[in-house]
Amino acid sequence: MAFLPAAVLLVLTIYLALRLHRASRTLRELAESARRRETSLVVRRESFGFGHEAEELRAELNGLIEETRDVRDRGRDYLRQIETTLGSIREAVLIVDEANYVRMANEAARLLIGADRELLGRRIEGLLPSVAFLDYMKSVRLGEKRAGELVELVRGEEHFWFEVTGADIAGEGAHKLSLFVLHDVTKLKALENMRTEFVANVSHELRTPVTVIRGFTDTLLEDGESLGPEERARFLGKIQRSVVRLNSLLEDLLTLSRLEGRGAVLKPETVDLNALVREVGANFQDRKPAEVEFVVELDGAIPPLSLDPLRLTQVLENLFDNACRHAKGLTRLTVQTRLAGDRVECSVTDNGCGIPPVDVPHIFERFYRVDKGRSRELGGTGLGLSIVKHILLQHGGTISVESRVGEGSRFTFTLPLPGAKNGAA
Repeated sequence: MAFLPAAVLLVLTIYLALRLHRASRTLRELAESARRRETSLVVRRESFGFGHEAEELRAELNGLIEETRDVRDRGRDYLRQIETTLGSIREAVLIVDEANYVRMANEAARLLIGADRELLGRRIEGLLPSVAFLDYMKSVRLGEKRAGELVELVRGEEHFWFEVTGADIAGEGAHKLSLFVLHDVTKLKALENMRTEFVANVSHELRTPVTVIRGFTDTLLEDGESLGPEERARFLGKIQRSVVRLNSLLEDLLTLSRLEGRGAVLKPETVDLNALVREVGANFQDRKPAEVEFVVELDGAIPPLSLDPLRLTQVLENLFDNACRHAKGLTRLTVQTRLAGDRVECSVTDNGCGIPPVDVPHIFERFYRVDKGRSRELGGTGLGLSIVKHILLQHGGTISVESRVGEGSRFTFTLPLPGAKNGAA
């Protein structure tokens, strides 16, 4: 019996060790479950005294974990909804923290900055190198609300314009976030520049003949009695030439306006292009300089085309007159037609002075002149080739030019055959 207390003590020790071991295991399970933010799968009760308390702790932890998981899932749903909403917006949207790191960006922002670049976690300075945009970000954070700020972004040789709106938004914890929306107005800016340039060009073109008319008219009215017949005739001749030039300019402007407008309507007919070229060429023969040889080479296989004969006459006349007016040293002018796949090609080739390479890309722009002074002296308005381009666009055609200085120029326009797809300029 003397050994009984020792045996009991041993049993009690083993019993307590098992209870502590199981309690420790239960706590480890709870800790692991809490760490992983998951509901514990261990639902059995312990039977070693700590079972009831452990189960209550397990239930409380599971409840907290369920709530946390619900909040997390709702947060993920909200984020997915936000990303879906931002993805459908055409404007670029960026959310930036106070250290200028990108925290969220929609698809439009990725396309703006570069679709092959990861945006999240990168500094905005390296993605949008624009001093104006960085200054705008600072103003927003300082509370200076400036909606619709115009910002320029330069990428290589391309210039982009954006209307930017920004606002501070709540962030997580102590972090402050800012939301920026960039609306692309590059095309609008280009149109505005074109409109401003067009108004300036028109004003400049109108000023010269109007000034001449006014000057000589004032002279005739004030000193007409003291002028001799020859001087009066010379003054009236200058007034007449200025009026003709002014009328020509206004007619070209009206033509160009109608061709560029939405209401531009062709009057197509089934026309033999070769016959039209011969007819326009015959009229040109009567007014061309005597030293210029005019050659016509036609492809007899060209079928009848659906086109506006009046407008195509304008195209040919403008190309013929353009060569005679601007191709210095011209002695030979050739017009050719030929089939080219599902299109018809018509080319007008001269052996004049040619066009400098720097001017070739701009030759079809309104009011663009290679030799500005000489063009005005010869009565050119600077709109002829632009009218030609727009007429061909209306027909679904194209026009291009090849030129070498000292060797001449070749203007080639195409027209679609019946049933063929329209081309692009």
